[in-house]
Amino acid sequence: MYHPLTDLTRGQKRTLLLVTDASLSVPALVIALSLRAETGLTFWALAPTLLAMVAVALLGSHLLGIANTRISAYEERAVAKSLLLSALMGVAFVVAAWGIGSPVSVGLGVLCIAAHFALAITARLGMAWLLAQAYAAKHKRRRLLIYGAGMVGLQALKALRANPAFEPVGFIDDNPALHGVIIGGLRVHPPLRLTQLAVRLRAEDVLIAQSGLAVEARARLTTQLEAAGLGVTSVPAFAHLAEPSSASQIARLSNPDLQPSSTASRCYAGASVMITGAGGSIGSELSRQVLALRPRRLVLLDNSEYALYRIDAALRPVAEAAGIPLQAVLGSVGDAAQMARVLKANEAEVVLHAAAYKHVPLVEANPAAALANNALGTEVLVSACHEAGVRRFVLISSDKAVRPVSVMGASKWIAEQVVRDLAARSPGLDAAVVRFGNVLGSSGSVLPLFEAQVRRGGPVTVTDPRMERYFMSADQAVHLVLEAGAMARDGEVYLFDMGKPVQIETLARQVIHAAGYTVREPGQTEGDIELRITGVRPGEKLREELSWAHRHQATPHPRIYTAADPALSELEVAHLLRSVRHAVAEGRDIDIAALPIKRLFPAHSAPSPGHRSGRTG
Repeated sequence: MYHPLTDLTRGQKRTLLLVTDASLSVPALVIALSLRAETGLTFWALAPTLLAMVAVALLGSHLLGIANTRISAYEERAVAKSLLLSALMGVAFVVAAWGIGSPVSVGLGVLCIAAHFALAITARLGMAWLLAQAYAAKHKRRRLLIYGAGMVGLQALKALRANPAFEPVGFIDDNPALHGVIIGGLRVHPPLRLTQLAVRLRAEDVLIAQSGLAVEARARLTTQLEAAGLGVTSVPAFAHLAEPSSASQIARLSNPDLQPSSTASRCYAGASVMITGAGGSIGSELSRQVLALRPRRLVLLDNSEYALYRIDAALRPVAEAAGIPLQAVLGSVGDAAQMARVLKANEAEVVLHAAAYKHVPLVEANPAAALANNALGTEVLVSACHEAGVRRFVLISSDKAVRPVSVMGASKWIAEQVVRDLAARSPGLDAAVVRFGNVLGSSGSVLPLFEAQVRRGGPVTVTDPRMERYFMSADQAVHLVLEAGAMARDGEVYLFDMGKPVQIETLARQVIHAAGYTVREPGQTEGDIELRITGVRPGEKLREELSWAHRHQATPHPRIYTAADPALSELEVAHLLRSVRHAVAEGRDIDIAALPIKRLFPAHSAPSPGHRSGRTG
């Protein structure tokens, strides 16, 4: 059901806020004049100054980004920007009044600033209330209690209030000193008579937001809550993640400004874009961000029916609302005939190749399948793109392609060479390689594994205490992929500034603490969750790198660099692919040591345990 408030487009909401900021200059001037009467001044005498105030309001609200700030996210920084806007309008009022010869005092200008600022804050509070009521009318919000009124509970309350699907109605806490206290606008209740409390507050769920609970205590609490007919879930202890640690480094990378540049917007807007591996961790985020850039057509390709179904179901309503044709294609990049048909039928102009087998242990156990998909599949796809007249091709590679010691890394290195070779021979195809490290929360990331192990009660397994990896959030990684893709040319290899490496053991400890448990050290009996060292698996390195020579060149984007990595010749690539085809046909592994790497990199060797890469990692 359509609702005039909740179903406004982002552009309509922005226009509404711009008009609001500008129109408030009228009541602000009226209030200022009523509070400070000055000789010979009336509203109509100063009416011409409103033009200056409105112009400053429209321009300032746009440049300061106030109109782009969501009502639910209107907090300290946005309030400060509103105060600055009001000050600019007040200055414009005084200057404009002096310009027409009206004897306006600075005091009247200050009153005008204060009145406009107060009205702007009031207007947004009113809008927030109206939106909350509108969401409540349109969607049935789940009412829930938060168990734990400490720092974790407050963080959870803030997050829940930003989500229109939930309505927090109260806190529960074991601390008698907090009972009856109002925290964040909600009353803290004792855990006694929980059933009656849930009925009285019409709560359906309880969110456990209490750090430090032992496994047994958490299990008893969950049983008690479920017996009361309440749904139970829990949140990480955000207080632990706020400590200066590896987890806080990750959090810092997880909240970037993801506004696309004008170059990226022009590259994808109005183009027919195909994304391979669209149902995967990177592919699905690529699909979402590309759809937001309003392509002419979006083609989603995946060889997993369930993964394709999920991303298609998630994006189709958005695409239909925006009038963007969405095509879901079930197939493999290794099927040359199908790739030719799909590219031609959809008049593809940009192809983002994210499809790959990437789980190192599985790939080590199934080398032929990985080589067929990652290496030969890339050759089939990029060749089909060349024949179909695709103008831009981006291969999403991995840091494991640098000094590869695993089949997965070798397969991605071969894919890189294939793309770079064809790019050098195809002036009509702007092709490039984008190489980065681990993505937080992806299907291949260690973080979901640790979280699942904690939910099962442990153990949390770490292969080696010295193991380090570079991490980046999926939205940030994809944002940079799209920016690099817009610069793609000549088979260049693009790298990202991924910050400092994170020690995997430290990350494992943070995940255990974040769930509210203590670590049981190897060989010890005390602690909730065991931390177990299992040994390095086949194909794993202690530390990954993003480039071979660690010589990087800057690009127009501050977090994207190009790697000075040489490429194989056309003849060498052809010979390499013949070797791979034979290996796949025979169902065997490839000899990584026999790859023509040493010709390009004479100093090729596995990185030493103390090795550190350059600025980009």
